[in-house]
Amino acid sequence: MWKLVATHFKDEPNVIGYELLNEPFFGDVKKNPLLYLNSDKVNLQPFWNILAKKIREVDNSSLIYFEPSVFY
Repeated sequence: MWKLVATHFKDEPNVIGYELLNEPFFGDVKKNPLLYLNSDKVNLQPFWNILAKKIREVDNSSLIYFEPSVFY
């Protein structure tokens, strides 16, 4: 899906980048409380890497935003 989005918007001058997931969830913190500290590395970084690779197949110049999990 992100490759399709990037293909469509890569030459649009008003788009400076792609935010892959807004306010990501930590995961099952009851099962693994350490996810409060490292959920991005454990759960999201492999996902971000795949998405970034797909976007870079069609768009090498736009920014890719990675929003971290935030504990309130």
